[in-house]
Amino acid sequence: MSIARAAALWGPAFTREQLLAVGVSPEEVIAAVRLGQLHRVRKGRYVLPTAPPEVVLAVTLGGALAGPSAARTYKIWSGFDLRTHVSVRPNASRFGEAARAVVHWDGKVLRRECWRVDVGECIRQIVRWSDSETGLAAVETALEKRLVTPSSLRLLFAGENAAARLLVGAARPGCGSGTESIVSRRLRALDIEVRRQVRIDGVGDVDMGVVGTRVVIEVDGRSYHEDPAAFENDRRRDAELVRRGFVVVRLSYDAVVTRWPWCERMVLGALAAHGQ
Repeated sequence: MSIARAAALWGPAFTREQLLAVGVSPEEVIAAVRLGQLHRVRKGRYVLPTAPPEVVLAVTLGGALAGPSAARTYKIWSGFDLRTHVSVRPNASRFGEAARAVVHWDGKVLRRECWRVDVGECIRQIVRWSDSETGLAAVETALEKRLVTPSSLRLLFAGENAAARLLVGAARPGCGSGTESIVSRRLRALDIEVRRQVRIDGVGDVDMGVVGTRVVIEVDGRSYHEDPAAFENDRRRDAELVRRGFVVVRLSYDAVVTRWPWCERMVLGALAAHGQ
């Protein structure tokens, strides 16, 4: 029960001190390792048998998941970099396991969780390490999930460079996904002004509407076709929108990521035909 409590507090990995703090005795730690209820991967560092491989790797390195890798655990936009990023202390040892990860020798010593950087540090790292599109999408999805606030972001980035502060200042809540953030940013670059999360009677919220028109843009998520009920509900919503005189442009995750010029043509075509 104490191990379960530690997992509820700190996730799939914890320090010896964290285990002792929730009432696990040193003898119980030893017994849990012997029984396979815990795996000791480093001195004073333990993981659950169900811990994801990237968490095990980060803790084995004596560090924590960072940047895009940490963002995925917080369910905020992480971009398209699927490598395992790990922050370690500047004086940490260099050893073989580091070849399996992108290691950043800049990690802080103290964190609430031993296996991932705090959410604020995660966002700051993504903005530092990624392109502006990825950084903005990460910040906007964190805002939408209320993991940060505009005021906490200003404090978080007060010491960063002007470009980072400008990017964070442009971030707005209202994006249900990073893909929506990317679409709205790219449309703004084309001088197409959109409002996000627009409420339409009888339909509910749509991802975005082009200001001054009846063109609605819906952006499907990465797992869109894996949920038949959601797929059918979106077909119903599209039909209701058309019945009410709206024009629906539906963009898939794959199209946004790999065929943006086509997406652009679809939106511009809808605006030319039905924009005003």
